[in-house]
Amino acid sequence: MNCYIAYEVNNPINMIFYKPLSLDTNILKIRLLDNIQLKLNQEYEFIFNLNGINLALIGKPIQVEGNNATILIRESRIELRRYPRITVPENLVKVQIDKFKGILKDISLGGCRIVLNGPIISRLLNQGYEKIAKFILPDDYQVELPVQIVWISKEKRQISCAFKERNGKVLELYKRIINLIINSVEK
Repeated sequence: MNCYIAYEVNNPINMIFYKPLSLDTNILKIRLLDNIQLKLNQEYEFIFNLNGINLALIGKPIQVEGNNATILIRESRIELRRYPRITVPENLVKVQIDKFKGILKDISLGGCRIVLNGPIISRLLNQGYEKIAKFILPDDYQVELPVQIVWISKEKRQISCAFKERNGKVLELYKRIINLIINSVEK
């Protein structure tokens, strides 16, 4: 699934998932993947990949018909990350890789960073290794996803992983974590 994220400029917690249909000089046409309605007077930041270059496009919807929308782009800039990261509150999401247990530090649609409870043993976890990460949320939702370890800090007991597949499971996990963060902020 090739999907992207957009945020309300003034409230980045309010986000939508979309699929780009076309991009012209200052017009972006999209298909919304959620049942969230765009507000015509609201500015959004659309994360978009154009031939390997990641862009942040800021604009307002000028037409919305069902799940399709036309966005008038006011500003654009190059983004260094393909997928924006979201910091996860400490101890909110537990993660297990093999016998290693830890907590989720941040997540994007492309991968995540995990802080492990104990030391990292190189022969079991090393850069480039492919593993299965099990994510356990407080609402008892659990999902296992194939990951590749892309970075390790033995001193900080942290590893960064790229999701091997970008599919509905990753999107569902991401959306559930966003909702948990929103609910924890509202309490």
